[in-house]
Amino acid sequence: MRLVRLAERLSKATMPVDNLTLAAELGVSVRTVQNDLKTLRSASSEHGFLLLTKRGVGSTIRISNPGAFDAYLQRLRMGSEINPSELPQLVLQVLAIQTDYVSAESLAQTLGVGRTAIIAALDKAESLAKEEGFTMERRPHLGVRIKGEFTTRVSFLTTRYANNDCFMRNVVDSSLPDVFSHIACELRHNLAAAGIYVNYPEFNRLLSLLKVLVYMQVNGLGQRDSDDSCGPQEPVQARTSLVFDLISAIQEATDVKLSSAAITYLNEVLCRLTDGMQRGGYELKGEIAHMMGDFLTEWDSSHGTTYMQDNAFRTMLLNHLALLISRLSRNVAYQCAFGEELTITNPSNVDLALLICQRLQECFDVEVTDDEISLVTAHLAAHNERERQNRLRDFARVAVACTTGAGGAYLAKLQFEQIFPVADVRTFSYLDIEGIKSFSPDLVLSMIPLGSSIKAPVIKISEVLSQEEISNINEVISYGELQDGKTSVSQTKIPFRADFFRRLTPSSEINHYTSVVSRMAKELVDCGLAQSGFHDLVLEREQYASTVYLNGVCIPHPMEPVGNQDVVSVCVVEHGLTHGSKEVCLIFLVCLRKEHINMYQPIARRLYALMRNRQLVNRLMSVVDGREFIQVFEWAEVNYAD
Repeated sequence: MRLVRLAERLSKATMPVDNLTLAAELGVSVRTVQNDLKTLRSASSEHGFLLLTKRGVGSTIRISNPGAFDAYLQRLRMGSEINPSELPQLVLQVLAIQTDYVSAESLAQTLGVGRTAIIAALDKAESLAKEEGFTMERRPHLGVRIKGEFTTRVSFLTTRYANNDCFMRNVVDSSLPDVFSHIACELRHNLAAAGIYVNYPEFNRLLSLLKVLVYMQVNGLGQRDSDDSCGPQEPVQARTSLVFDLISAIQEATDVKLSSAAITYLNEVLCRLTDGMQRGGYELKGEIAHMMGDFLTEWDSSHGTTYMQDNAFRTMLLNHLALLISRLSRNVAYQCAFGEELTITNPSNVDLALLICQRLQECFDVEVTDDEISLVTAHLAAHNERERQNRLRDFARVAVACTTGAGGAYLAKLQFEQIFPVADVRTFSYLDIEGIKSFSPDLVLSMIPLGSSIKAPVIKISEVLSQEEISNINEVISYGELQDGKTSVSQTKIPFRADFFRRLTPSSEINHYTSVVSRMAKELVDCGLAQSGFHDLVLEREQYASTVYLNGVCIPHPMEPVGNQDVVSVCVVEHGLTHGSKEVCLIFLVCLRKEHINMYQPIARRLYALMRNRQLVNRLMSVVDGREFIQVFEWAEVNYAD
């Protein structure tokens, strides 16, 4: 961040600023300022500015390309906050936007980190490059570069840009003219004219592809094999009017003529999309309806769910699956921008979606992508949301026992009418127990304990309700277990237990994520907290899809709840354990009783809030025992609330 402050200071200066003044303003030595100026000078020619220094007077910055300069500052800002685990991916992205060798010094300068950090990240970056289809070459005195087919590079850059990667957005947007709003309009119009209907994430990916193709052309990455080009390419024509119109719009707006390789790639993508959008999925409906009818009927019977009773859900899911199979048979798959959050916060729905998609793969010989699984999950989540709303409508009479005056009581009434839109919500004085009884409420919300004489579920509430507490009350009513005469708190507790907390030290012999999860699952079975099949069901879930998520937070769980008691076992991983390309830091193994399956979602949502905050993850990783972990977690939920 110091380099950013220095660059901004000199770019705004009307007169040269001497090193002594800069050192005082930045709180560093003159030698450090001299080194920083050297860094800026070496970066200046490539990033839209000139560093002008007059001996004995001082320095200033003259900006020649504001967009490139702003992008450089943004990269420096990002680099100052880079997590070491993210650095290999960023190194790979820097290498992917050029074909020449890049030195470690140049990589460090671009990302705003030290050369030592770059050297340490190269091995992991090479592994990631291999996963993406690239090969990495390292040459003494030259540096490092990656080689790959044109299509591999396009796909990699497009995915990063479409996923709102900060670095890739800055790099691409800073080098393109501000005309893509017009091209976006052309794309929407041309897709509609061609009868192609895509969801927004897929549209965003198409637009991202066009931007990346233009960027690659402008920066000399536009050949079929960008690393081993052997002479001029034969001209390629647009295969459809849609491709022709898009190429024309790009050339008119940007004055950039796409290469033959780019046109070929665009032809392939849009022709696959056109084929995939043909309304040929509907003849599959009969076969799918029969298969899914048998599957969901059996599922409802064994799990107490009501999928087959929801006609709207069945119709929408059937239409979606028919078109999904039609698309996938032509190698066309939709993207799902909200897939990660949906996957994390809806574990039970994801597990069922995985089983449904496995049936599709077996019956129709198609490979269902993770994004498509997320879209199936969305249909299941929509059914559960409808069920949740129906449960709220089951409360015809809701009593609110207040300790506040008329104004506070009226405020509480208005707030609870948002949760129970069709219920008769009435407020009572906490002294009027007989009035509450004569009202015969289906639910009581009370600011004080009422005792066991009330024959209805009771939820304890605060005198002044915050939006967070209202949300928690909604959650307890939707997913909790309410009983007549029993008082519930206004938030579902995560069933941590201090005696099921462990730390995995570097000296541990276990060095695989699944091995750690396996040991944790066996421990719950051995202690009688889970049934004998729990261990195998947990590992079965890992075979379908990884449960390692953001910032190293993991939420393994069985395909079906087979707990004897509700418990969340915790493991803090002290050393650099990874699973695939993701780090493993905190493992929350969820074990629930079958009748408490609805608790999965509120638990997952709270853990999702945790994993989005790296500072909080680091704080919890420093805890040394289970009792302290529970206290810190509960404290953090209040103090780190969004």
